[in-house]
Amino acid sequence: MPSCNKPESDIRITFGSNGKPSQLASLGLRTGAYIEGKVPDDLLVFVTGTGSNATVSASWDPQSKPSDPQVELRKQNLMLKFTAPDRYVVIDKGTGTELANRSYDASVLEPVVNYQGIDVHFTFAPNVGDSFNIDGNEDGVGNNQNMIAMSDLSKRKIASGKTLANNYIDQVNDVGNLAQQAKITQQALTVVKDQAVQSRDKISGVNLDDEAAELIRFQQAYQASAKSLQVSSQLFDAILQVR
Repeated sequence: MPSCNKPESDIRITFGSNGKPSQLASLGLRTGAYIEGKVPDDLLVFVTGTGSNATVSASWDPQSKPSDPQVELRKQNLMLKFTAPDRYVVIDKGTGTELANRSYDASVLEPVVNYQGIDVHFTFAPNVGDSFNIDGNEDGVGNNQNMIAMSDLSKRKIASGKTLANNYIDQVNDVGNLAQQAKITQQALTVVKDQAVQSRDKISGVNLDDEAAELIRFQQAYQASAKSLQVSSQLFDAILQVR
């Protein structure tokens, strides 16, 4: 048989002023608040009453990939409007939706407004009715997003669970330790080498002091021999001249 598509309709159950949502449990029904899609701002859930069966839970779709908050904020066109000396609202200019209604301290020297990672600093407290537009500057020039991403690398653990700075410090420490070990090893081997040379010289080496003393002794002996020959020659000449 052909099927017929009927429009979906809500079934509503109400109870009197003295009724409680927990009484629906006796009928086998569960009460709850369901929010579909992305919540544009912080969500606070308050549970009141004396019931013991109330539970609060949250879930998300694991198939959906988490989006980059910065990218999502750049897509929005926001307006910051001050409605009271100490209050401001954040409005989505595209839809006119009020995204946040918050208070701030206007007594500080430089007030700061925070919204989902956006920090807006003022040199003086804004007046009631002042409004400021905040957009993503997608077509603008001088965007420092790449520089911010590069600076964030110093805080990310990208190698062996450590940051670039920590890895650089570890490398410097390792090189310094290896250099110090090499220096100590060189000094120790130099001592071993000197001891080996001394042991060798005691057996087959030449003592320069002894050799110098022997050289002086032989020199003196040679000079004495030469003097004796000279005296003998003079005596022989004197004998020949005797008549």
